[in-house]
Amino acid sequence: RDRVRDEGGQFEEVTDGTWKLAIGARKWLMRAQVTLGADVVAVPCRADFVLYSEPSSADPGGKAPRPIAVFTDGLAYHVCPADLRARLGVDARQREGISTGGEMLSWSLTWKDVVSPESPPVPRWLGDGPVLNNLQALVQQLDQRQKHGEKLAGLLRVLDSDPLRGLVAVLKAPTRLDTLARLAAFLLLQQGRRRPRATVEADQASWRTKVDAPAAITTAVSEGDVVLRELGLGEHGRVLLDLPNARLGKLAEDATGLRVTVRLEDEASLRKKPSFEQSWRQWLRAWNLFQALPDAVMTTRESIVEGLSLAPSLEPSDTSHAASEGPPAKIAASAVELEALLREVSPELRAALRALFAKHPTRPMPAVPFELRRPEWNVHDDVEAGWSHEKVALYFDAQRDVATALEARGWTVLAIERGVTVDALERALGWSEETT
Repeated sequence: RDRVRDEGGQFEEVTDGTWKLAIGARKWLMRAQVTLGADVVAVPCRADFVLYSEPSSADPGGKAPRPIAVFTDGLAYHVCPADLRARLGVDARQREGISTGGEMLSWSLTWKDVVSPESPPVPRWLGDGPVLNNLQALVQQLDQRQKHGEKLAGLLRVLDSDPLRGLVAVLKAPTRLDTLARLAAFLLLQQGRRRPRATVEADQASWRTKVDAPAAITTAVSEGDVVLRELGLGEHGRVLLDLPNARLGKLAEDATGLRVTVRLEDEASLRKKPSFEQSWRQWLRAWNLFQALPDAVMTTRESIVEGLSLAPSLEPSDTSHAASEGPPAKIAASAVELEALLREVSPELRAALRALFAKHPTRPMPAVPFELRRPEWNVHDDVEAGWSHEKVALYFDAQRDVATALEARGWTVLAIERGVTVDALERALGWSEETT
């Protein structure tokens, strides 16, 4: 609210969990706790907030800008510094799954970004050197040439240390984010090295699909038909960009052929280090921009270990299946998503859920945990799992108060300690008559 009003905008609550925003010439509707299903995104998930723009006469083709799903990530719950596993692989899969297809954007904020973005300050992930200076000058030139429409200059805040102000800048000029991403990539690649195509293919494949951290690219030789650039994100994250050299001069207008991989090394030993938080936050911020490009991948080491990375499904060989087999990426996603779900859910539920989805593999999976948040609910707590569309939740006895709040809204709640069976789940979900 304060960031919007600082920019001369308006922020008005409509109902519990719904707000209207006006910023610049744009008007947005913001909803809290929105479930994004498989009909909307490649990887179903639940966003903390989703912003929907009202169409404007200035929009190309009269089409409204893409909705923006906002996530607020806490260090303890997402990085899990003291645990063997974190949620970062799941986060990467969900954020990339939102951007895949180009119909929606994600925006990642950490809790510190919301309450104290400068404590401690996080350096610009793009750096403060020639790339930033040249980008600022290029943006100024382009804005001076453009007589009408949304300007780029305000979007430079996407690169600053306060991603919440960066989000407000995007709300003001949502149609230009892909332009800023192309310009940033162009200026980074201008400082890159030319390498043989086969070498670059191996580098990108390693970054996207191999568990072991790719070696830093240190060669001073610049020979080949593809330009490559590596950018560090603190000690534990990196960005790799490549583009055929012949297309570099066209990149400001057309991102065809450009590949960007945003990777975080998130094994347990590194997540314990004080330096990891900075890399994590810069990794999220780099994706906020580069997600606007058509062949961008967000990944982590552990997401590759656990089979959560979407990168393999982006290869052309994965889209050559016959139509009768269904979308191959979705088939693979169902199996991978189930394994990820079973790792997160309590052991008491694993057998029943595995059996349930063996019978109903195309049905939606529950949110784990299922979060109830004010102002939509009169409690601020979780139950173990829940299906929002079917209004079914699974809870432990210690979560009885939360279950009661769900029952008051017409939900069916099943107590885990009393035993949850496949039959009980099918009856509650309304799947018992289905045969697959």
